[in-house]
Amino acid sequence: MFNHEQIWLAIDRLAQAHGYSPSGLAKKAGLDPTSFNKSKRINPDGKLRWPSTESIAKILDVTGATASDLFALAETDKTARRCVVPLVGLDSLGHKKLFDESGAPRGDEWEEWPFNAHDNLRDTFAVRLGSRAFEPAYGQHDILFASPRAEIRRGDKIIIATSSGKIHIGRYDGQNGENLTLAALSLNTAKTALPVDKIRWMARIMWVKQ
Repeated sequence: MFNHEQIWLAIDRLAQAHGYSPSGLAKKAGLDPTSFNKSKRINPDGKLRWPSTESIAKILDVTGATASDLFALAETDKTARRCVVPLVGLDSLGHKKLFDESGAPRGDEWEEWPFNAHDNLRDTFAVRLGSRAFEPAYGQHDILFASPRAEIRRGDKIIIATSSGKIHIGRYDGQNGENLTLAALSLNTAKTALPVDKIRWMARIMWVKQ
């Protein structure tokens, strides 16, 4: 179990990782900008104030993080470090020369994006969307951070590259021996069946910078 201090530490670190102050993250999530202020973490009567499950759900949604990601940030021995993540535009993401067979970024065709991280970012890459095709989940100017090493579970948002060079972004909905089912990001229930033998790589979307 995590204590009061660790939960608020995780929220602070999540905000920092996405380039926000705690109040900026609260505002982005549609909450009162003062919701995460340090002055409000203890009530006037001295009782500890905890973030609501609704507020946590909202900040996870706007950052693209999972509950597991947030809990990992609650570990008190983690310190942020400045590092660089390879970045590419969505239109170039399907180029085979940018990835090895496991989906790890390679080569020198990438841009670099500075990032504050608390976790091992090995093989994590960033994608600049530049398209409104993924609204309302992602905006035209959002940058997605994805990892081919992260465990993928049903409902996770993922990026898939096929052998033809086409890129798919959606929610993982399971797979069998022949097909992987990808659900649309939008509110409709559209699903796409992708032949497993045509998938070059897939990566879980870990964070989004808006």
